Amino acid sequence: MRWIDLYHSRQISADDAVKCIKSGDNVYIHPGCCTPEYLVDAMVKRKDELENVTVMHILTEGKAAYTQPGMEPHFRHRSLFTGKKRPTGGERRACRSIAYVFRRGGKALDNRHR
Repeated sequence: MRWIDLYHSRQISADDAVKCIKSGDNVYIHPGCCTPEYLVDAMVKRKDELENVTVMHILTEGKAAYTQPGMEPHFRHRSLFTGKKRPTGGERRACRSIAYVFRRGGKALDNRHR
């Protein structure tokens, strides 16, 4: 099988991709301009099926509809980035620090698709 055929055979819709999220899960959203807007929108569309989903990120771009009034029973917003913008290279240190916290058990992520 050619790699492109394998790639296409593994593609799924955003709606199908977020079906694995369940109430009480911790979801990490990739920061910056790489925020997966289609996935976030699909997750927010499922709000009536979800309760107490903690959404964590460093610094995202986009609508962040999970923070709108009325979403409180469904999504908890937890920003891992506060304060002024760090100097050049600081973002890299911050990402390494966040990964270290997750590895040390600081906050578990629900990652079923490795």
